[in-house]
Amino acid sequence: MTDNPISIREILPSPPLLGDPLFMDYLRGKPNALRWFNGPPGDIDNVRRIAARVAERAYPRQELAATLGEYNAQVKNAPEAMANIARLGENGCLAVVTGQQAGLLTGPLYTLYKALSAIRLARNLSQTLVPFQVVPVFWIAADDHDLGEINHLSVPHRAEGRTTARRVRLPMETDGTPAGKAEVPIKDWNAMLEALRALLPESGRSLEDWVPIPTDPVRPVRQFAKTLARLFGHHGLILCEPSTLAPLFAETLGQILTAPNRIADTLSQTATELTGSGYHPTIEIEDDFTGLFLLQEGRRTKLRSRTELGRNTGTTFASNNTEICQSELKSLLAQSPHRFSGNVLVRPLLQDVVFPNVSYVAGPAEVCYFAQLRSLYEEFNLEMPAIVPRFSATLLDGKSRKTLEKGGYALAGLDPLSLPDTSPDLSSTSEAQEKINGLARTVLGRLTEWTGEVVRMDPTQERPFNKTIGRIEQDLAKLSRRAAEAVANAQGIGTRQWDSLLATVRPAGQLQERTFNISYIIARHGSGFLDDLAQKINPLKFEHQWIVTD
Repeated sequence: MTDNPISIREILPSPPLLGDPLFMDYLRGKPNALRWFNGPPGDIDNVRRIAARVAERAYPRQELAATLGEYNAQVKNAPEAMANIARLGENGCLAVVTGQQAGLLTGPLYTLYKALSAIRLARNLSQTLVPFQVVPVFWIAADDHDLGEINHLSVPHRAEGRTTARRVRLPMETDGTPAGKAEVPIKDWNAMLEALRALLPESGRSLEDWVPIPTDPVRPVRQFAKTLARLFGHHGLILCEPSTLAPLFAETLGQILTAPNRIADTLSQTATELTGSGYHPTIEIEDDFTGLFLLQEGRRTKLRSRTELGRNTGTTFASNNTEICQSELKSLLAQSPHRFSGNVLVRPLLQDVVFPNVSYVAGPAEVCYFAQLRSLYEEFNLEMPAIVPRFSATLLDGKSRKTLEKGGYALAGLDPLSLPDTSPDLSSTSEAQEKINGLARTVLGRLTEWTGEVVRMDPTQERPFNKTIGRIEQDLAKLSRRAAEAVANAQGIGTRQWDSLLATVRPAGQLQERTFNISYIIARHGSGFLDDLAQKINPLKFEHQWIVTD
């Protein structure tokens, strides 16, 4: 789906946002951090070397193309994406992969920024890695079962002159069901859309312009896929759900089940070395770690290897308080590979056994996950992809930019998280406020005198008169605040104006991209905004950026 693109007035840099020391050192290219990755981010010569190694490996290309073709046809992906799937089935085609949990509609903005980064990086690499063709792939983490993370979305909402962050929720609770299997009644889905519609700015663009109409019951993950297809399919973005690819990485799953210590020992050794080099592992590795989940009675349960005298026997596994022998698991794997899935550390291995992946577009936390995987890639004789941090940005309209400039903030080089909690300029309000307060004191004094005269004549009037005076006092206090705010808005930045800015730029103290859904941007500007971004962002520019819109 396309729309007339709006004019992105300007894209300005912000300093790299503070994060995990390993992530920050990786961005800066420090040798102590780079040793945990397959080269520095954005180094095209290094990517060219990785591409040559990946191209040498045999992949199940025909089976992959057939599976992806069937799935993408189901989610009604665009002809450009289907053409890329056909290319992926042939030798000489590589992939740029990214992925994320399937959030409500499209989830937070950073999910779309991942997709945009993969699209642009694939386009750039196709031009620089000749003769290789490079296509973008989005891995939808539909096996994840923490539905509480994906059953809601937030948008900024303006009412009575103030902007606040508002949340819309879909009644879908975590019960062990994988997200890809979860369903809700269509009445709940429509109620969610109606609640969202009430919060969006009025325009000629409705949700139906870009949100596919579902069937009853609604599968939110499938809706997520269909929505991504509408927004990015014409850019050639290929979509996949891991359960559909399970037969293609079943052999690797079998290797893990055969030697359950293999992954745990390798990851534990890496964790020790990371700690010794001044960093810390993002995920703690327990003795019974396998990195695998098993679907049992519709619930995703963790597979744990049984231990004996502190050492894994390698023959028995525990899942959902039951014991399963190794041979039984292997038999189940042969019959139903889709019932098995990997955790966040195993997923990249399964992904790169199937896809000729030259580069993975990662969020800050994911970058640190991959640092733990360097030795595991070697253990499984896989080429680790180049890890490229995703595009990161804060969207700002012209009005909000003027507020920042009025407060003395230059946008270029400004960290959105560094803005103060209170308005930087309320000094001009004191004179107006004092005038209102003086008037209030005069009025209340006269009313009190008059009340005293009336009460002397009729004592029964004391209570109603005092009640009326109390209301008048409250109303005068409101007038005082509004007068101060009016002066501040005219001559400086008022509290309401500043609070509205913060609610948009860093809702709840977080980066905008981690909170807001794209729906409010599309309501104002159309989906062409994303096409505009797809043309203008630089996927190898790793500082946070301000995007100023009309």
